Amino acid sequence: MKVTIPNGSSFNGRADKFQFHMRQGNQDQHAYDFALAAADAMSSDLDDATGINAPATLQTNGTITQANAIGGATIPQMLEGWRVAGGTLTFENASLVQGSLNAQATGTLRIDGTHRLDGRLDLTASGLAPVLQRYGIAPQILDIGGLIGGLLGGRAPAPRTGQIRLPLTFDRGQLGLGPVRGLALLPPLY
Repeated sequence: MKVTIPNGSSFNGRADKFQFHMRQGNQDQHAYDFALAAADAMSSDLDDATGINAPATLQTNGTITQANAIGGATIPQMLEGWRVAGGTLTFENASLVQGSLNAQATGTLRIDGTHRLDGRLDLTASGLAPVLQRYGIAPQILDIGGLIGGLLGGRAPAPRTGQIRLPLTFDRGQLGLGPVRGLALLPPLY
Protein backbone atom coordinates (compact mmCIF):
# COMPACT_ATOMS: atom_id res chain seq x y z
CA MET A 1 0.00 0.00 0.00
CA LYS A 2 1.27 3.45 -0.84
CA VAL A 3 -0.20 6.52 0.87
CA THR A 4 0.59 9.88 -0.68
CA ILE A 5 0.53 12.87 1.66
CA PRO A 6 -0.78 16.16 0.21
CA ASN A 7 2.68 17.78 0.48
CA GLY A 8 3.88 15.28 -2.15
CA SER A 9 5.71 12.85 0.11
CA SER A 10 4.51 9.27 0.40
CA PHE A 11 4.58 6.34 2.80
CA ASN A 12 4.96 2.76 1.61
CA GLY A 13 4.05 -0.31 3.59
CA ARG A 14 2.21 -3.59 3.80
CA ALA A 15 0.61 -5.61 6.56
CA ASP A 16 -0.39 -9.25 6.73
CA LYS A 17 -3.51 -8.24 8.70
CA PHE A 18 -5.23 -4.85 8.64
CA GLN A 19 -8.48 -3.70 10.25
CA PHE A 20 -10.17 -0.30 10.42
CA HIS A 21 -13.46 0.51 12.15
CA MET A 22 -15.35 3.80 12.54
CA ARG A 23 -18.62 4.77 14.24
CA GLN A 24 -20.42 8.01 14.99
CA GLY A 25 -19.49 9.58 18.33
CA ASN A 26 -20.52 12.87 19.93
CA GLN A 27 -22.91 14.51 17.43
CA ASP A 28 -22.42 18.01 18.89
CA GLN A 29 -18.73 17.86 17.95
CA HIS A 30 -19.37 15.99 14.69
CA ALA A 31 -17.10 13.30 16.11
CA TYR A 32 -16.31 9.79 15.00
CA ASP A 33 -14.63 7.09 17.04
CA PHE A 34 -12.11 4.91 15.22
CA ALA A 35 -9.96 1.84 15.74
CA LEU A 36 -7.11 0.65 13.52
CA ALA A 37 -4.89 -2.43 13.80
CA ALA A 38 -2.08 -3.73 11.58
CA ALA A 39 -0.08 -6.89 12.27
CA ASP A 40 3.22 -7.98 10.75
CA ALA A 41 3.52 -4.63 9.00
CA MET A 42 6.62 -3.93 6.93
CA SER A 43 7.67 -0.52 5.70
CA SER A 44 11.06 0.80 4.65
CA ASP A 45 9.77 4.27 5.60
CA LEU A 46 8.97 3.12 9.15
CA ASP A 47 12.32 1.29 9.37
CA ASP A 48 14.05 4.49 8.31
CA ALA A 49 12.13 6.56 10.89
CA THR A 50 12.82 4.19 13.80
CA GLY A 51 16.24 2.84 12.85
CA ILE A 52 14.85 -0.69 13.32
CA ASN A 53 14.48 -3.21 10.51
CA ALA A 54 11.74 -5.54 11.76
CA PRO A 55 8.02 -6.23 11.28
CA ALA A 56 5.74 -3.98 13.32
CA THR A 57 2.41 -4.25 15.05
CA LEU A 58 0.37 -1.06 15.22
CA GLN A 59 -2.88 -0.45 17.08
CA THR A 60 -4.76 2.74 17.80
CA ASN A 61 -8.16 3.94 18.82
CA GLY A 62 -9.52 7.39 19.39
CA THR A 63 -11.78 10.14 18.12
CA ILE A 64 -11.74 12.67 15.31
CA THR A 65 -13.84 15.81 15.80
CA GLN A 66 -15.32 18.20 13.26
CA ALA A 67 -15.51 15.41 10.70
CA ASN A 68 -18.40 17.25 9.03
CA ALA A 69 -15.86 19.87 7.87
CA ILE A 70 -13.90 17.27 5.93
CA GLY A 71 -15.01 18.01 2.44
CA GLY A 72 -13.63 19.51 -0.71
CA ALA A 73 -12.31 18.62 -4.11
CA THR A 74 -8.75 17.94 -2.98
CA ILE A 75 -7.10 16.53 0.12
CA PRO A 76 -5.51 19.90 0.98
CA GLN A 77 -8.98 21.51 0.80
CA MET A 78 -10.42 18.78 3.04
CA LEU A 79 -7.62 19.19 5.61
CA GLU A 80 -7.92 22.99 5.53
CA GLY A 81 -11.67 22.83 6.16
CA TRP A 82 -11.06 20.49 9.10
CA ARG A 83 -8.30 22.74 10.50
CA VAL A 84 -10.40 25.91 10.23
CA ALA A 85 -13.31 24.15 11.98
CA GLY A 86 -11.01 23.33 14.92
CA GLY A 87 -10.81 19.61 14.22
CA THR A 88 -8.81 17.41 16.57
CA LEU A 89 -7.49 13.87 16.40
CA THR A 90 -7.38 12.28 19.86
CA PHE A 91 -5.58 9.03 20.49
CA GLU A 92 -7.00 7.22 23.50
CA ASN A 93 -4.34 4.59 22.94
CA ALA A 94 -1.81 4.20 20.18
CA SER A 95 0.85 1.53 20.22
CA LEU A 96 3.78 0.49 18.07
CA VAL A 97 5.84 -2.64 18.66
CA GLN A 98 8.79 -3.08 16.32
CA GLY A 99 11.79 -5.18 17.29
CA SER A 100 12.92 -4.00 20.73
CA LEU A 101 10.75 -0.86 20.52
CA ASN A 102 7.51 -0.95 22.49
CA ALA A 103 5.75 2.42 22.55
CA GLN A 104 2.32 3.57 23.67
CA ALA A 105 0.92 7.09 23.42
CA THR A 106 -2.17 9.07 24.29
CA GLY A 107 -2.91 12.66 23.36
CA THR A 108 -4.39 15.07 20.87
CA LEU A 109 -3.14 16.45 17.56
CA ARG A 110 -4.45 19.15 15.27
CA ILE A 111 -3.12 21.14 12.32
CA ASP A 112 -1.71 24.62 12.98
CA GLY A 113 -1.93 27.74 10.81
CA THR A 114 1.23 26.74 8.92
CA HIS A 115 -0.35 23.36 8.08
CA ARG A 116 1.95 21.39 10.40
CA LEU A 117 1.03 18.96 13.15
CA ASP A 118 0.46 20.62 16.53
CA GLY A 119 -0.17 18.96 19.87
CA ARG A 120 1.20 16.55 22.41
CA LEU A 121 1.31 12.81 22.84
CA ASP A 122 2.25 11.38 26.22
CA LEU A 123 4.66 8.61 25.33
CA THR A 124 5.56 5.54 27.35
CA ALA A 125 8.25 3.48 25.68
CA SER A 126 10.99 0.96 26.11
CA GLY A 127 13.67 0.03 23.61
CA LEU A 128 14.02 3.62 22.34
CA ALA A 129 17.83 3.52 21.97
CA PRO A 130 17.83 2.69 18.21
CA VAL A 131 15.36 5.49 17.51
CA LEU A 132 17.41 8.07 19.41
CA GLN A 133 20.65 6.90 17.83
CA ARG A 134 18.98 7.17 14.41
CA TYR A 135 18.58 10.90 15.07
CA GLY A 136 22.06 11.36 16.57
CA ILE A 137 20.86 11.61 20.18
CA ALA A 138 22.67 9.78 22.95
CA PRO A 139 20.20 7.46 24.73
CA GLN A 140 21.53 8.77 28.06
CA ILE A 141 19.51 11.95 27.45
CA LEU A 142 16.46 9.99 28.61
CA ASP A 143 18.06 9.39 32.02
CA ILE A 144 18.82 13.10 32.33
CA GLY A 145 15.31 14.04 31.21
CA GLY A 146 13.77 11.64 33.74
CA LEU A 147 15.93 13.03 36.53
CA ILE A 148 15.08 16.66 35.70
CA GLY A 149 11.40 15.87 35.25
CA GLY A 150 11.29 14.04 38.57
CA LEU A 151 13.05 16.82 40.45
CA LEU A 152 10.95 19.60 38.90
CA GLY A 153 7.83 17.59 39.58
CA GLY A 154 8.74 17.38 43.27
CA ARG A 155 9.28 13.65 43.31
CA ALA A 156 12.25 11.36 43.21
CA PRO A 157 13.10 9.95 39.81
CA ALA A 158 11.71 6.50 39.16
CA PRO A 159 14.17 3.62 39.29
CA ARG A 160 15.58 2.60 35.93
CA THR A 161 13.28 0.06 34.38
CA GLY A 162 14.23 0.56 30.76
CA GLN A 163 10.91 2.33 30.29
CA ILE A 164 10.53 6.06 29.87
CA ARG A 165 7.57 8.40 30.08
CA LEU A 166 8.02 11.63 28.17
CA PRO A 167 5.89 13.98 26.10
CA LEU A 168 6.25 13.86 22.32
CA THR A 169 5.45 17.40 21.21
CA PHE A 170 4.62 18.92 17.84
CA ASP A 171 5.10 22.67 18.03
CA ARG A 172 5.72 25.26 15.29
CA GLY A 173 7.04 22.65 12.90
CA GLN A 174 9.39 21.04 15.40
CA LEU A 175 9.24 17.59 16.93
CA GLY A 176 10.31 17.34 20.57
CA LEU A 177 10.84 14.40 22.92
CA GLY A 178 10.89 15.30 26.61
CA PRO A 179 13.64 17.87 27.16
CA VAL A 180 14.91 17.63 23.57
CA ARG A 181 13.33 20.19 21.25
CA GLY A 182 13.94 20.35 17.52
CA LEU A 183 14.45 16.59 17.21
CA ALA A 184 13.17 16.91 13.65
CA LEU A 185 11.71 19.64 11.48
CA LEU A 186 8.27 18.73 10.25
CA PRO A 187 7.19 19.79 6.77
CA PRO A 188 3.70 21.16 6.21
CA LEU A 189 1.12 18.43 5.57
CA TYR A 190 -0.25 20.41 2.63
